[in-house]
Amino acid sequence: MVDKGKEMMPTGSGNVESSSGSVNTAIVEKDNPSQSLWRYLKKLAKGPGGGGNVMFSCKFCDMMFTGSYTRCKAHLLHISRVGSRPCPKVTNEEIKIFKKKQDAAETKKSSSKSSVYVPLYATEGGQDASKKRKTLAQAFNNTGRAEMDRRIGRFFFASSLPFNVARSPYWKDVLTGLADCSLSGYVPPSSEKLRTVILAEEKANIEKLLEKKKLLWIQYGLSIVSDGWTDIQRRPLINFIAYSLVGPSFLKCVDASGEYKDVEYLKWLFIEVIKEVGEDNVVQLITDNAPVCQRAGMNLA
Repeated sequence: MVDKGKEMMPTGSGNVESSSGSVNTAIVEKDNPSQSLWRYLKKLAKGPGGGGNVMFSCKFCDMMFTGSYTRCKAHLLHISRVGSRPCPKVTNEEIKIFKKKQDAAETKKSSSKSSVYVPLYATEGGQDASKKRKTLAQAFNNTGRAEMDRRIGRFFFASSLPFNVARSPYWKDVLTGLADCSLSGYVPPSSEKLRTVILAEEKANIEKLLEKKKLLWIQYGLSIVSDGWTDIQRRPLINFIAYSLVGPSFLKCVDASGEYKDVEYLKWLFIEVIKEVGEDNVVQLITDNAPVCQRAGMNLA
């Protein structure tokens, strides 16, 4: 890549600001303001299938792709599991700049969206309902709390969320965090950011937490619990859970549709799970009382 003061792209005369100075970028045709990273790729032609798909090439590495803005963003921001190879030419500093620009564009788009607002309270004399609304900082009274309850209720009703979601400790953690942080002007993440960046970060966090448990499996051992069941779509599923002194850990769920669930098939599944957690760490294998499970377990001995 390049240092401060040198060109950031092979062509163009624009610039991107950073904490260390400015670097050159390319000037391209006007795009959707919320899709700020298109300027770093060259659109070649309309892609097959219609929609937002286009053929484009990266101005850093010259790789060519066909897809939507999602693939463009994944290529430049090194987002995995989106079906786009990360650009080998951008530096970590430039990725940080791109992320700041993308977050700023999404925030601006979300805050500028117009929507129909249904007032929580009736207004008198045609007074604007927005003047009646209070901020969270002023809502520590009965009226303010009732207003927040209604907003939360409307979110559940409009989204068709099951009411038991309100029992989730993570839902309560969200509200507590918002109340404690008092983030003025905070805009929640977009659906795109949730299903890419945030999902990948949370997956990495879960795997990191699981690594600590795996170290204790070596010390104390574990039991593998297998349970077969059928979901609402009538698919035969088999869950595998590891139980140890530090609590249960979900390993995987196998969709056995189209498989003949005989002794050999179940034995193969058991062996794969045992290999995954480490043969020396397994104390016992617990299954349901189906005869085929009993025979498969006995064949492992």
